[in-house]
Amino acid sequence: ATYSATAAGTSMTATKASYVYGVLNVEVTMSDNDNTDLALVTATIAINGGSATAMQGTVDTTNHKKVFQANLDAGDTYVISFGMVEGYATPADISDTKGSGVETKTAEYETDIYTLTVTGQSRQETIEYTQGGQTVSKTISSGNSVKVPAGTTPTVASAYVKGYSRTVTIGTVTAHAATITVAYSATVFTVNMTSNQTGDAVIAALQATVAWTYDGHSESDTLDSGDTVNVPTGVTPTITFPDATGYTKTVTNSGNAYTAAYTTEILTVALASDTGLADLSNVTITVTDTTTSATVSPFATRQYKIPSGHGYSVAVSD
Repeated sequence: ATYSATAAGTSMTATKASYVYGVLNVEVTMSDNDNTDLALVTATIAINGGSATAMQGTVDTTNHKKVFQANLDAGDTYVISFGMVEGYATPADISDTKGSGVETKTAEYETDIYTLTVTGQSRQETIEYTQGGQTVSKTISSGNSVKVPAGTTPTVASAYVKGYSRTVTIGTVTAHAATITVAYSATVFTVNMTSNQTGDAVIAALQATVAWTYDGHSESDTLDSGDTVNVPTGVTPTITFPDATGYTKTVTNSGNAYTAAYTTEILTVALASDTGLADLSNVTITVTDTTTSATVSPFATRQYKIPSGHGYSVAVSD
């Protein structure tokens, strides 16, 4: 601008430098239109290479955006940087030179929303991702969601449930949404122990052992006859039935039901003497194929269990 003045009869002309001020608007949005998270957005501006200073912003809840403003001179260079908001990819810096008048820049925080589904168990899972060099962990229940910075693939923290296999499937992101499925699966095994002798207390007291290894964990359960146990799907357990003295053991299975059939024959040995039996008080009867030997009293009768299908012999001492 040019100014004219007269002093003491002398004409003087002066020129003042011209400045053109302008408003810079920065409109920030979020891909999920979350006004609560939008309020957490911060921004700084560095002008003409100077230090960054905080910008003031106002949330427009109707239009789901936060507007920051700054007054700059035409020709000023500036760099706008945005703060990190958990679960969102931070927009890139905006670098430009201010023109005249009002200018508007835009930026968007983007998030991918992962929804969790857990099958086979009623339990929570921990979803993890990396942001700003730090691991972020969110523990949620089936049906709930977690926000992950767009372009970042989350992981599901390892977990172990005895007797179940675990499969994690992370879906493909479509329109900023994806699924995480954690499936637990078990196969039910049954053990049975039978005897060919009615009311056999010996066999009724036996227990079977079911052992397996899954995901670095070795497990072993002891089961009574008729009991069941869950084993991780795809794992073949080792099922062990104990031996029983005097019995033949035959193990069979029908699918995942395993049966040990114990069979024995009862041998009855009786002593008789035509000399009054008193002389038999120290006689020992030994039956082979068993570990049993016994001293039989006069007129006594002794029974032995012989494994079915086995031969045996009876020896009587003098």
